[in-house]
Amino acid sequence: MLALFNLIKSLSKEEKRLYNIYGNPARYQNIYQAYQKALEFHKSLDTEIFQNYYSENSKAYYSMQKKELYEDILSVLLTRSNSQNPVYQFYNMISSMGILIERKLYQEAKECSKYFKLDFQLFPNSYKNLFNELIFTAFESMNTASYSEFVNFLKQSNQEWDFERVVLLKIKLLNLNLDGLDIEKIQTFADEIYQELKSKSVTQYPLKMASIHALKLKKDYLNAHKELIYVYESQFKDSLDKKQALDCLIELMSSCLKNGDFLNMNSILYKTRSKIHLIPEEYKSEFLLFYNEYSSLFHFYENDLPSALKEIQYVIEHSKDPIHIEKCICYKMAMLVAGDLQYQLTNELAEYSAKYPDILNNPYIIICDILASINNLVPKTELNEKIEKLESIGKKSNQKNIITVSKLLYNFIFKKKGTEEEVQIYPNDWEPILLVHLWIKAKIERVFYYNLVIDEWLKRRKVF
Repeated sequence: MLALFNLIKSLSKEEKRLYNIYGNPARYQNIYQAYQKALEFHKSLDTEIFQNYYSENSKAYYSMQKKELYEDILSVLLTRSNSQNPVYQFYNMISSMGILIERKLYQEAKECSKYFKLDFQLFPNSYKNLFNELIFTAFESMNTASYSEFVNFLKQSNQEWDFERVVLLKIKLLNLNLDGLDIEKIQTFADEIYQELKSKSVTQYPLKMASIHALKLKKDYLNAHKELIYVYESQFKDSLDKKQALDCLIELMSSCLKNGDFLNMNSILYKTRSKIHLIPEEYKSEFLLFYNEYSSLFHFYENDLPSALKEIQYVIEHSKDPIHIEKCICYKMAMLVAGDLQYQLTNELAEYSAKYPDILNNPYIIICDILASINNLVPKTELNEKIEKLESIGKKSNQKNIITVSKLLYNFIFKKKGTEEEVQIYPNDWEPILLVHLWIKAKIERVFYYNLVIDEWLKRRKVF
């Protein structure tokens, strides 16, 4: 490797000393010493080193060792060299800034220039812009960044940023901060983003979708759905050969369920089913998971339980995402509760828990298990244990809705009390197919619970 040979030959006595102290010469000793002793580089040098020391390994492994040695020497030179070259100092400072910014130590990162004693009159603008770019990139990579911190950074940077990049990051950060902000603040921030997009009259797909997500964060689901229909119809009508088109279609299916748009949903399912063979293979597997999930939920609402169970089972069997699998198991258990198929629920829950033991601590699964146990006439002592477990999980995870449900079930089982209190059990982005207050009502009034769930869907159905 000529580049490595030339680098080793260029080392001064002091630099060799530094590498011996701070590098890893023992690991690459055979290559390092052989290159040092050679007077000039020739291919037979590598052949000789390989045969003497690496013959039991592959040539790829030997090449990797040379590459690692090259990087190891450069790293020591960059961080340990006494050179006053400003380029050395500059890149050392940038590395340090990156570490501090990742830890949200922005002020400390700004003061890096004092530590490295660089004269930024040599490159004042590049320093400022690079610093800001590092912070922006850090915000893009964080999963816990504050929305307010990012907005303050934009104001203080006094720099023009790419509009699309800023808006998409704002939407991402706002979604990450949903649990930490009150509803009014979320809606205010979302409205600011929406008005900003509206003023620009954006047409690009990513920005149109950002506008739709801002409306959803404002809880203006109706207008978000109307805009989503327009985007799909105008940009992707019946097109299934592009990733964006498939993503938009999945988003539209979810929105149809949210808004009760049964006609559009029915049309999407019918048209897509006949064109699935046109979807490129690299996108088909992922698309079919969400297609079947939303199709299952729609068929459940439309009183086609066999199709709903078949489609949700497809997702459980084919998904590789544990979180998605668990979500769909929750849906399936809720469907079995609605169908009054408690024996099937008990058997399938035993099968799933053998494969996915963690689901036994999932509060939504526990609720379904309790409902099935009541129908199976399980002793009250056992029911009480399950309710106590549910309440305990609710308290540990600070889920007030789960605590409320445990109390409702306790009151029904032990005090024969009904309830008019509607409790949202699932997260906001799930379809609310498990309605405990309606299940209790059905028991007291001796009516079929599934019919009450369908009645709730009929109230949501609209024609767009």
